Amino acid sequence: MLDLILITTTIPSAISDRRISNLVQNFSQYGIPLLIHHGNQNKEKIEILYENMLAMIALFKRTNYEFAIICDNDFFPIDNFVNNLEATVAALPAGWRTLHLCPGFLWGRNGRAPCVPGILKPSWPIDSLTVDPSGRFFVVEDRNTYIQKEFWLGGPMAFLVNRATVDSLLADFKASFLLEPTLNDVILTKILTSNDYICRLPLLGYEAEEGGATFKSFCRPDGVYD
Repeated sequence: MLDLILITTTIPSAISDRRISNLVQNFSQYGIPLLIHHGNQNKEKIEILYENMLAMIALFKRTNYEFAIICDNDFFPIDNFVNNLEATVAALPAGWRTLHLCPGFLWGRNGRAPCVPGILKPSWPIDSLTVDPSGRFFVVEDRNTYIQKEFWLGGPMAFLVNRATVDSLLADFKASFLLEPTLNDVILTKILTSNDYICRLPLLGYEAEEGGATFKSFCRPDGVYD
């Protein structure tokens, strides 16, 4: 099995407690440990999320694990998660940086579990996206394709990163935020490179909100309230 740890963040609330309970239950069956960063509630949402991301990456760097899944606390994995993850990772080219597990635009995010978890059910046409010959993931040839179509890498945010490339991810994330502060999933889309990949079949999870959002509504760059 991959030398893997799960890292998430939370703020005190009944909804967050239910989400964390889901993560503990879902990943303890695989023997995957969980680290939780407790976020600050007394700042603007964008700043909180940015600091949470930096904190989660810092937690990973302080461990001895080779890989980490960094995720929102409403990430819910599909059945047989580890075997499917390992099969997809085995198909990735050498030098990969991140593998995004289940962006909402690919599974028809609607705040509820998909009818068939893991199956591709895009919210918008995705014919412009390049598919790896394995069929297991999308290859990023031009990140502008994702940016222009607002294919943000959240809903939920959940990605695998490895120790060899985490510093590159951190540097790009910081630089993008300083240039234009925005939500984490938008930044992750804006910093996509040819070494970043996005699951296709199967999608490795979905979003389980457990009663709603933990932040007040916020107007995204695409004009949609989150």
